[in-house]
Amino acid sequence: MRQVYIVIGHLRPQLPDYIGDGSRWNLKIEYIEQRHPLGTAHAALQLEELIHDPFVLILGDVYFELGDPKALVEPLETGAAAGVLAAKYEEDSEALGRNFCILLNDNEESVRKVVEKPLYATSTLKGCGIYAFQPSVFDAIRKTPRTALRDEYEITHSIQLFIDDGNRVVAPTVVRQDVNLTFPVDVLQCNMLYLDDVGRRTLVDPAARVEEGAELDEVVVGPGAIVQTGAKLKRSVVFPDSRVGRIEACESLITPGAVVRCRPDRKQPGAG
Repeated sequence: MRQVYIVIGHLRPQLPDYIGDGSRWNLKIEYIEQRHPLGTAHAALQLEELIHDPFVLILGDVYFELGDPKALVEPLETGAAAGVLAAKYEEDSEALGRNFCILLNDNEESVRKVVEKPLYATSTLKGCGIYAFQPSVFDAIRKTPRTALRDEYEITHSIQLFIDDGNRVVAPTVVRQDVNLTFPVDVLQCNMLYLDDVGRRTLVDPAARVEEGAELDEVVVGPGAIVQTGAKLKRSVVFPDSRVGRIEACESLITPGAVVRCRPDRKQPGAG
């Protein structure tokens, strides 16, 4: 049985209640509390006493689809690298600016530098928040200083220290799709990508009810939701336990308390 640790903070105890102990996936899940929100490297450091073998680290605010998951762990298994950064080539400068870009050595076989949220990216190779490391990475994490901008411990700073200490890090382009979840439209995009991935136009949870006469196209309906006759929904997500009456909605998130219209440019109210 595989061991999974989930570092939690502001969603304690909701996440353990929702995800459970992992037995339904043949996993053993344990929850570790990060008492102070001091960044991604600080969150990873909470696992140092628990992990003694090579491990995969995944940020919790990333949706992703991997093309070849084995390519993420094989460099560690073979001893070819001490760290692996799952990557993809990204032409969207905004998407690069929300993640980090990767600069390779001249032979393009290993990573020379990582740049967190670059204003002007000098590489289109993007890190996607999925990593694999030897446990020696915790030495670099412990040495990571707080950032001047956000006063947090960033995992990208730890990775750079890890590289500077002489550890070989590689960045295979194994990510087919990824979304950094920040705005409501990102939640919508994740669900639309999933529909495309499974080859479905609409996906209704068995515990939801869609009444005859409701029109759904590219819609995901969560458990406990009720979509009534007369509803017309397109490219939308109905959250669990929502009740949808005779409304028309397109590119929206429908929750039990509100209908959130998603803007394709991600510029949501309050986002600057």
